[in-house]
Amino acid sequence: MSSDLSRRHRVGVVLLMVSLLALPPSALAAGAVINNVREGLHPGYTRIVFDCSGARPARIGPVQSGYIALYDAGLAVTPVLGQISDQLHGAVDRIERHQVNDQTEIRLMFKAPGARVQPLLIASDTRPEQDYRLVLDIYAEPSTARAALAQAPAVAPSPPAARAEASIGAASAAAAAVAPVMAAASEPLEAQDPGAPAAAVESTQREPQAESASEAATDESTLVVSAEASLILRSADGEDESARFEEYRDITAPVAGDAAIEVEKGRDYYLRGKAVGIGQDDQLVGAEGGRYGKFGIDATWDNLVHRYAYDARTLYSGIGSGYMALDDNLQADIQSAPNGVEVANRLNGYMASAVAGDPETTRDKRKLGFDLLAWDPFTLRVDLANEAREGTRPFAGAFNNAEMVELFEPVDYDTTDFKISGEYAQAPFLLNIAYQYSRFENNQDTLRFDNPLRAADDPVAGASSGTIDLAPDNQYHNLAVNGALTQLPWRSQITASAAWGRTTQDDALAPFTGNTAIAAPALPAERVDARVNTSLYNFRFTSRPLAFMRVAGNLRYYDYDNQTGVIDFPDGYVETDESLVSTAIRNLPTSYTKTQAGADVGFDVFTRSNLNLGYAYIKTERDNREVAEQEDHIVKASLDTRALDWLDIRTAYERTRRDIGEYRYDAYLDSGDDLDQLPQLRKYDQADLTRDWIQFMATVYPADALAVSGSVAYGTDDFDDSPYGLIADDRYVFSLDTDYALGERLTLNLFYTHEIYESEQRGRQNNGPGTGFDWNAKGQDLVDTIGGGLKLKLIPEFLDLDLVYAFSEVDGNLEFASPSRSFADFSAVDDAKTHMLNTKLIYHNTALNVDVTLGYLWEKFDYADFAADGFAYVPVDTAGAYQGALISGTLPQDYDAHVIYTKITFRYN
Repeated sequence: MSSDLSRRHRVGVVLLMVSLLALPPSALAAGAVINNVREGLHPGYTRIVFDCSGARPARIGPVQSGYIALYDAGLAVTPVLGQISDQLHGAVDRIERHQVNDQTEIRLMFKAPGARVQPLLIASDTRPEQDYRLVLDIYAEPSTARAALAQAPAVAPSPPAARAEASIGAASAAAAAVAPVMAAASEPLEAQDPGAPAAAVESTQREPQAESASEAATDESTLVVSAEASLILRSADGEDESARFEEYRDITAPVAGDAAIEVEKGRDYYLRGKAVGIGQDDQLVGAEGGRYGKFGIDATWDNLVHRYAYDARTLYSGIGSGYMALDDNLQADIQSAPNGVEVANRLNGYMASAVAGDPETTRDKRKLGFDLLAWDPFTLRVDLANEAREGTRPFAGAFNNAEMVELFEPVDYDTTDFKISGEYAQAPFLLNIAYQYSRFENNQDTLRFDNPLRAADDPVAGASSGTIDLAPDNQYHNLAVNGALTQLPWRSQITASAAWGRTTQDDALAPFTGNTAIAAPALPAERVDARVNTSLYNFRFTSRPLAFMRVAGNLRYYDYDNQTGVIDFPDGYVETDESLVSTAIRNLPTSYTKTQAGADVGFDVFTRSNLNLGYAYIKTERDNREVAEQEDHIVKASLDTRALDWLDIRTAYERTRRDIGEYRYDAYLDSGDDLDQLPQLRKYDQADLTRDWIQFMATVYPADALAVSGSVAYGTDDFDDSPYGLIADDRYVFSLDTDYALGERLTLNLFYTHEIYESEQRGRQNNGPGTGFDWNAKGQDLVDTIGGGLKLKLIPEFLDLDLVYAFSEVDGNLEFASPSRSFADFSAVDDAKTHMLNTKLIYHNTALNVDVTLGYLWEKFDYADFAADGFAYVPVDTAGAYQGALISGTLPQDYDAHVIYTKITFRYN
């Protein structure tokens, strides 16, 4: 086990280093993983699909005597391979880890010799640099193919929260064709030189034996049922101190449960079901069934919760509706106050007896999917989903430019999605065509809220109530085509994709104001009639023309075409329900196009050393923005080496240079209104930029059971040509991770990460003619995370101990400086300390098929922020006068929570 741990960690570090260029600094400590493995049965072949995050295998194959191997594969970093071995039913008998010289191999062992394998890599549509699918189509000899089709595909019941596509897996091997943004496949896979020596299995995982001919011919009428159920009992203390403890989860329900069932009729039909968190606010239920190789149906029901605050105070009634009302007598009383001090005193009096509320939203998600596989290699996938989101969340309204009141926004959303995709997958071709439709409906169009300072409308003092237009109803259509052509000369591969989308919304325009004391102009149009068309074209070519050389090139074009009509407001508009601005204005729809071209080349420069060089060019063209054209030039290089058996090293560097054309600071004047914008201000996404990113990572193996990894990364964004705005943005990340395995019974992990984020902004304050002054703001966030985990087999196969502890500290501060003014610095900006300890004692009774877990969870959270220091529902100045705000109190609160729990799990097989 100890040697296996070293190999797993070595591969994990290599995968982590490969993916760094595409990750934010905070993700540097994350490793490469397999998210899912699934098997699909088709006439004549078996398809194995690996859903992966991280680096690609160095090479695959060729077929040896009864197996095919993935070399130097990141697939070795997860135990899912060992789990899937027990459940394979097609042409693959089991999956093993091997060590050949200095290379890790993942072997797919066939049930019969003579198999032929066609590999294909398909990048993710949403994160093409990190995520991909590895598809292996295994063509067995005729007798083996017929036997495979009579058997069930291998998929452990996957969490229904994910798309329940696991039972068959054929349609999901397509390149995610329904998303608006499509990505091409990765570089081609290199075939191993024939005759490479095999090595003895060194993995300590159990190796299932191949089925005999009689076992493979199991009676198709046999009904097999397996089930699992867990009962969870909890006792909690301190869980109600802060909504942050259970912000996105429900872990303190006194009674909860999990359940799973799997039914198979021979090797023909199947039915699987799973329920997680029964009795909790975040419970999930899913089921799937069908006939192997013919069709599959899956359904999920998922509840999610988001808690914002406990005991937030408000003077309003009608929370959750479209009208948050104040008592008329309260408004009249506050309006009659003679001065700001008395306003504050009266508001504080009312807030002392204000209603306490717990703003939160719940999401109820329902999904239904259908796979049709009977026409293989043609497959069809249909998905229908609906999400209802309800509740309230913190919101803000304003009056008279300087008066703010914290509100609870009503949330009542319905979202419906429909997707249909068809795929042809027969090597060397892959073609996927998909259509997606999405409809969003907000059942609450506007939010009206009373002004606590006014009982009657006034043309100068403002309105007695205000109105906010909430998220509009909208619809989205997308048609996507994705294709791949493999087996080209020089081990080449071509992928291409195109997608066309259209978003529309025609919400009614809200009135200029509800202030009846202002003679507001009439609206020039009743509805907005907004339309946006998008187009995406992506082409990628990869090849390995020489044994030591890899090349890739890509071309991408994206067009965001905003066709919303221009609406003129010739009579002006009303500002914050207070006054009429007679300036004629009109809306300015913004559009842009982005063209990107790039090339990468890799070389095997030394023994077990790879050099990769790349260049990308991006041109962005915009309408109705300050910069009409800008160009980004990106160069990058990385070197990976494992020249020493006990040391892995990766270094990488990337530089981006952005050059803009003319900066029209007064582009907003095209709308007709003068916003008095600072001429020298540069918005950071349209400013000249020099960006550098460098990283160094190393893993040392001082002993077979010990692996130590460290990394250093530095990035900087310099906006040298920006007189005002964001000037610089720097980040530093240092991390250290240690894995240690002491025999079969103990594994230990320790980690530490130190992150620094620094930024600088420059601005100018104008308080009137001749009163302006410059200022600088420097912000810094320090993040330290330390922790570890321990797994100990106290009594092998009878009693286990699991323990995890983590501590994180965030220290933020903000410093202001000015040549002509003095400022107080903010030494506490979102400062937080978090402790988490989770320990479990697990008893196994194999005779009764029962596991009993006794656990203890402790979390402690301490929060500090300048806005929370001396918090008041009614902020006042040094004289005690009202400062123009009425706050409900939704900032994070400290908590110290303890949960004792037991879990009893029963299994039937």
